[in-house]
Amino acid sequence: MATTDVDICNRALSRLGTRATISALDENSTEARTAFIWYAATRDTLLRAHDWNFARRRVVLAEQGTAPTGWTFRYALPTDCIRLLRLASVNLENSALRFEVAGDATSRFVLCDEPAAEAVYTARVDDPNLYDSGFASALVDQLAAHIAYPITQKTETAVRLAQLARVALADAMAADVNEAESAAGDRVPDWIAARF
Repeated sequence: MATTDVDICNRALSRLGTRATISALDENSTEARTAFIWYAATRDTLLRAHDWNFARRRVVLAEQGTAPTGWTFRYALPTDCIRLLRLASVNLENSALRFEVAGDATSRFVLCDEPAAEAVYTARVDDPNLYDSGFASALVDQLAAHIAYPITQKTETAVRLAQLARVALADAMAADVNEAESAAGDRVPDWIAARF
C-alpha cells in the first residue's frame, strides 16, 4: 500500500491523542495548516541528521566556471543535495578529497582541487514510499513533537513527544548503520586479500 505525506501527518496527529485526521495538507483546518508548516522542514532536518542508506546518492559532478582563489575546480552542487557527505576522485580508488561547499546569490557549488570529482551526498527524498521504516517512524515522532503544542496547547504533551522523537531517531540511525555494517563486515579488505 502506498504511503503519502498525509498518511505520515495523520500518524503524527494520532500521537497527539487527537481524533482529528486530515485528507490534504492544503485543507482549511488547524491540523492541516500546522502539519504543512512543519512537514518539509522536519523531513529535511532528519535527512541532514544522518547518512541514510535510502537517501544516499553518488554522482560525478559537473564543472561550473572558474574556481575562486585557493581552489582549482568549481562544481555545481546537485539540486537535490541536502548534505554533501564526501567527495571522491573518479581517477583514484579509495580517495577522500578536501572540499568546501559555498554559494553565491543564485546557486550552491562545491570547491575542490580534483579534476574529476564524484559526490556522495544525502538527497532530498520527498516520496514517503522510499523512506526506510525507521526513518518514517522517526519522522512521525519528530513531526508530532513539533505540532503538539500548536494543536493541543499542552506543554507536557510536547515535551513527552520530543523525548520519544529523540529515542526513535537514535533507534532508526542505529538500525540504518547496522544495515550498512552487516554488508561491509562480510567483505575481506583488499589489503588482506592481496596477501593470499
